[in-house]
Amino acid sequence: MIRNFLASFIFSAISLYLIKYGVHLLPNQGWFWCPSQASKLLYRNTQGDTVSTRYLLIFTMIPFLLTTLYGEWKRLRGAGKRDRHFVWEALEAYSRFLVAYWLNILLMVIAKFLLPEPRPHFLQTCDPEPSLLTCTQGSEEYQAYHPGMCRLSEGGGVSFTGKDVLDSLRSFPSGHAQTGFFSAIVALHYIFSSPAFSKFERLILSLFWTCNALLMSISRITDNRHHWWDVLAGCLFGALYSSLSIRFFLYRSRKYPSLKKD
Repeated sequence: MIRNFLASFIFSAISLYLIKYGVHLLPNQGWFWCPSQASKLLYRNTQGDTVSTRYLLIFTMIPFLLTTLYGEWKRLRGAGKRDRHFVWEALEAYSRFLVAYWLNILLMVIAKFLLPEPRPHFLQTCDPEPSLLTCTQGSEEYQAYHPGMCRLSEGGGVSFTGKDVLDSLRSFPSGHAQTGFFSAIVALHYIFSSPAFSKFERLILSLFWTCNALLMSISRITDNRHHWWDVLAGCLFGALYSSLSIRFFLYRSRKYPSLKKD
């Protein structure tokens, strides 16, 4: 368990560093669709985040911890194992979850660097100087990004920074969708594989985790933070990685005993 928490701390430290400062490591990497009539549907202004990165982390990690605490408390109580404390059992499961959780985020961040794509609000954020564009309307579809080509604060009276511009070039895949679906699938697997939960509890928890993942995913489209295909890819990546984590790491050796009947 200690090794798992240590590994998750390392993965989280690297991930958070890359999220905050990683965009400056590759300042020249990126492209965007040339501003034209044909690309109008690809660009939309954003007003902010329905689910911020902070709330994304809070509403995935904390609910999973509470789910495992309740599940292990009820499981050990029903199995009559008074010599084992439910907190330690829950922390063991939670420590494994955190390793896979932060590795999932780290892989997502790396994918954003390897597969740069402009967000829907790139033009709003960058407001490129027309004289610095090498593409002309109708002749080319793409424009390579170069530092210094954005007017920033001149765009609609809203002030943006160079970091905002670099972040607006990292749309694929959606980190919110990938993290939301990863957490939901792992949580649902835990809920349905443990005999601790009643049918009603499974229904309520399933609704929570499903709605949680959908909110984190769909809001990225309605907030104009991602294109629909970025969100779809994030959902698929989250589902794939959660399946691999469940199969090869999370609960492979855990076998739940049947609950005693009253």
